[in-house]
Amino acid sequence: MLPIMIVILVAALQGEYLTPYLYTGFIGGLALAGIVTQYWMRSAPAYLSIYGSSAAVLSVSEFYALNESGSDHKHGYVIDVSTTSEMVSITVGLDSFRLKRTDWDNFGEVSEVLAELNKEYHHL
Repeated sequence: MLPIMIVILVAALQGEYLTPYLYTGFIGGLALAGIVTQYWMRSAPAYLSIYGSSAAVLSVSEFYALNESGSDHKHGYVIDVSTTSEMVSITVGLDSFRLKRTDWDNFGEVSEVLAELNKEYHHL
């Protein structure tokens, strides 16, 4: 947004017609916001399902797609869990995820359960 405002300020100071800059900036900003939102919805972990000694971490878009289709999601073995005070890094199968404390209301419970799954996996 700042680059658009700078371009419009320079154009206004030079006495140019501002409407093309406003339309271009609005459309470009809207397109950029849509792209960033789609990226976030496909990459941010939003749902954690634990079944026995396996788990599934789904993004927002995967969660909604599964709810609409009514199918079940695939679980993978929890291979590694590392916990800090601010996040839990989890590796399920070949995929790694970072669960941030600010994004999960029950972060303490989630980290305890994942640590227990990690212990079970390493004792096999």
